[in-house]
Amino acid sequence: MLAAHSRQDVGVGLVLRKLKGAGLCVRQIVEQGSLATSASIHYQLFRSADGLEIQMPSALAKQVKQQPSIQPGDILTAVNGQSVAEMSANQVKPLILGPKNSEVTLCFQRLLPDGLWLGITATAKRSDEEQFGIGVTFKKDTDGRLRVKSLVPGGPAQQVYS
Repeated sequence: MLAAHSRQDVGVGLVLRKLKGAGLCVRQIVEQGSLATSASIHYQLFRSADGLEIQMPSALAKQVKQQPSIQPGDILTAVNGQSVAEMSANQVKPLILGPKNSEVTLCFQRLLPDGLWLGITATAKRSDEEQFGIGVTFKKDTDGRLRVKSLVPGGPAQQVYS
């Protein structure tokens, strides 16, 4: 069952795109969004064949921590413990959005060059900025009205106005 959300619900600064077949992956992380600026991040390493968690070598752990925690191409697998592997963006949106300052936990997977999978769990507070599917970041003003804050580089809105 999908979560209901209200017009006052907000997100964490995440833009998703549909993968070929089923699933969603990260298109962009909004630089000022809470996912990029203040999320709590936990990493796990998995073998692709059986999904078994394995010890992360210290060299790989160091390399992972030097890169941005969530990257374009990372696959969204769960929101607050609920699998989203077979869901559309419209089905996932109400799971990610929620009341301002509430927390959401997002799970991602990234395929590493050696065939291992990196599991990434990010817990972020929802901010008062919301990203919509056309690549526009909105921010509520003091009167509660939505104002355009920025256009996502390379997003549909920027392409129209470039």
